[in-house]
Amino acid sequence: MFNSRPFGRNFDLRKSVARSYHGGVRKGETTRQHIIEEAAPVFNRRGFSSTSMSELMAATGLEKGGLYRHFKSKEDLALEAFDHAVRVIERSRFPNLESIESPIERVEALVTQFLNARSPIPGGCPVFNGAVEHDDGNPKLRARARETFQRWVTQLASWVEDAQKLSEFSKLHKPKDVATFIYCSLEGALIARNLLGSPEPLIAAERVLSDFLLTNRTSKKKRKTKSKPKKRSSRT
Repeated sequence: MFNSRPFGRNFDLRKSVARSYHGGVRKGETTRQHIIEEAAPVFNRRGFSSTSMSELMAATGLEKGGLYRHFKSKEDLALEAFDHAVRVIERSRFPNLESIESPIERVEALVTQFLNARSPIPGGCPVFNGAVEHDDGNPKLRARARETFQRWVTQLASWVEDAQKLSEFSKLHKPKDVATFIYCSLEGALIARNLLGSPEPLIAAERVLSDFLLTNRTSKKKRKTKSKPKKRSSRT
């Protein structure tokens, strides 16, 4: 049998843990999260190779030693910053999609939200940025961007497959092909918007993708006529 009071009668384990947590451990975790949140927009806007330590120091308000106290290298910080940027993007562009009962309506909502949600982090989509900048650069960041894109495609493909099983969507195309086509169209529209400084590519992508999804719907339920798309800002 273990002694139920091994540290004395007045010892309170919960208070002891709380004191420890609210001390150095919590402060360290808070500082680390602060660094990640402040570094993410810098990396996303400037890119890994172009981001200097002085820029990270300015953004976080810490000296180089303070940064390296929490991260082994600039690369480690960049990976954490990338993951944070992805989470921010997902909360903005994919909110509450799982609560939509119909799989095909879930897909339709993703298209609309992805194209209409303003980027919550400077620099645009971190997945595309990672793919472009790290084509011949940092292999770990490139791998992380690839894994994220594949995860997005896999999730979307599962919704398309569910829609096909429920006879909501045509089985003419493979679910993964549909998901890949949709995401390539969405990311391509964002690139063209940034290149041209015009929202027209987003409007065109939403119109064509919506028509594609509607044309391939096999359920009797008809989608409501959409109102004219709102004018979008040319900024990310």
